[in-house]
Amino acid sequence: MANGPSRRVCAIRSARRLTLSLSLLVVPALLVAARSDWFSWWWLPLLWVAQTFGITGISSAAHEAVHSHLFYRPSLERLFGRLTHGIMLLNHDVHRRYHLIHHANTGTDKDSEGVFDFDDLQSVGAYMRYLTRWALPPSPLHVLNWRVGAAAVRGRPTALGPIMRRQALAGFVVPMLMLGTLMAWVIADPVGALVAGFLPLFCIAPVYGYVTAVPEHFGLADQEFSTRNIRTWPVTQFLVWNFNLHAVHHRNPHLHFSLLPGSVGRSIAPSANGYLRFHLDLLRNILAARRGQPTPVAGPERLGART
Repeated sequence: MANGPSRRVCAIRSARRLTLSLSLLVVPALLVAARSDWFSWWWLPLLWVAQTFGITGISSAAHEAVHSHLFYRPSLERLFGRLTHGIMLLNHDVHRRYHLIHHANTGTDKDSEGVFDFDDLQSVGAYMRYLTRWALPPSPLHVLNWRVGAAAVRGRPTALGPIMRRQALAGFVVPMLMLGTLMAWVIADPVGALVAGFLPLFCIAPVYGYVTAVPEHFGLADQEFSTRNIRTWPVTQFLVWNFNLHAVHHRNPHLHFSLLPGSVGRSIAPSANGYLRFHLDLLRNILAARRGQPTPVAGPERLGART
């Protein structure tokens, strides 16, 4: 980072973006909890959009902590990693292991993300089945995270290799506190807890995560990096912390999120012009193949791409 911003500058950027992301999640929840009479059902989609982007930003902060460049201090990476993952009811120490294995084995049989089989989308039925599975809590990611964490706490072998029992226990502290908070909210205000707590965290955000995860790797097993970049609107890109620049990140996992756009021009990986366009192209290809027609988009590397 000798020729770029200092680590201090990058840490300040992380703090600002994390503050915004937390606000997008927490402020709507507090407003609903305190003054639910202010909101009609017409406002809920706007609240959910804000909270989904908030959760996405919090997830991005957790991702930065996994790679040790959220604040560039080991103690803060561990603290904020457990906090941000815990808000999403995930064990940070387990997820860190899972994600680093993914980076080390992307596109191979040892890829930890292979368990989700995002390439198995050969029909509309399969597409909707996966979408529904991610919309119904607990999500596949939560199931994997909790199962591995529970095995580590018991001192048993895990699918992700050895994880220290002490670390696994520490990683469950914030998720348990978060779950307790949500249950207390349910007792006090069931409707408010459902619409501003459980639905955003357990249904809407996982679906958004699925929609954004599929384009990252779909159909690219033979491509360099086995991943692509997604070009989005500037506002969306800002709110997701440049997490859409997935191929650039895989090639430069040491780079802070704010430095990724500067490397896009040097990336030779495929790119898609937006998540929606990618999914529409994917569904068009699936329907064409079902009817025995030529696929409108030739080659998976062209899905979502516009020249």
